[in-house]
Amino acid sequence: MENFKGTKGQWNADTISEMNVPDSYGEFGFNKGFFSKTANIKDQSGRVLADVKGFDTELFVPSNDVAANALLISKAPELLEMLNRIVEDHLNDRLSWATLVEAKSLIKSATELNP
Repeated sequence: MENFKGTKGQWNADTISEMNVPDSYGEFGFNKGFFSKTANIKDQSGRVLADVKGFDTELFVPSNDVAANALLISKAPELLEMLNRIVEDHLNDRLSWATLVEAKSLIKSATELNP
C-alpha cells in the first residue's frame, strides 16, 4: 500500500450517535424537522477520519444502513491491501487458494454486521 496517500493503518467504525433536528430548520424544506444518525470512522489513535450520516424526515433512519456504510468504509485500507496482493500474486503466477479464502473472509468482515 505504499502508493496509498491517505491515513495508514487500521480504521474502525465507531458507535452511532443520534440527533433530532427540530422543524425550525425551514431552509431544508422539511416541515417536521429531521432525524440523523452518525457513525465515525477513526484511525488507530482514535482520530476521526470521516463521518457517515443518515438523514430522514420521518424521524426514522435505519441504523443498519449507517452502520453498514461505516463498516465498509472502515475496511477500505484492508480491502485495498488485499486487492493489491491479489493483483501482485496474479501477475507473478503465485495466486493461491489461501489468498482467495482470505479475500473472501475480508469481504465478509466488511459486509456483515454483528448482531
